[in-house]
Amino acid sequence: MQSAVEREISALFKRVGEMAELAERTVKASVEAFLSGSEAGIQLRSWSDELRSMQEVVEGRAVEIIARYQPVATDLRRVKSLMKVSYDLSRFGRYAYDIARTLELIGPYGPCELGAVRDMAQRAVEVISASIRAFLNGDLKLARRIDAMDSEIDGMYIEYIRRAVREPAEDAKCLAAGLLFARHLERMADHAVYISKSVIYMLTGQMD
Repeated sequence: MQSAVEREISALFKRVGEMAELAERTVKASVEAFLSGSEAGIQLRSWSDELRSMQEVVEGRAVEIIARYQPVATDLRRVKSLMKVSYDLSRFGRYAYDIARTLELIGPYGPCELGAVRDMAQRAVEVISASIRAFLNGDLKLARRIDAMDSEIDGMYIEYIRRAVREPAEDAKCLAAGLLFARHLERMADHAVYISKSVIYMLTGQMD
């Protein structure tokens, strides 16, 4: 039978799991909207705000659990890790909304050559989804692969910038849109790494 603190932590994990599912949906929608040139700002703003509200609830509940039960060892690690993961998930929502705002910031653009940034987007979505699976399933092996996956995205980002400098797009708006998109993808991949490190810490107690 679960103790009171175990029940509270399980409920907290469920809340963060709901956040994870919404965050993944939000990221995928933002990428699809950018690559197709469609507007999704209103929906993505709503999801981003919802993720932020959920993160605040998780953080508040985690603090209550710590104050009320004074958990130690594994229980404390789980609570701290859930707080960190919820923050990173909320950042996915924020960057997804920032991607949607690209059209608003620079105006209509295109048609653009998006081959390189499209490949980067695919890899970024993969690493974000992998970090969420590692969290939801407690998959230590997968969590330890995320850093290497992120390094690949970092390399693609750097190469994209170098190519933009060597071969600038004739349309300045295309160039700006691509660079902004790539930057947001790179930052989201970083937060996927942070989630993986929280998973590793939660499961092993080690700061990877």
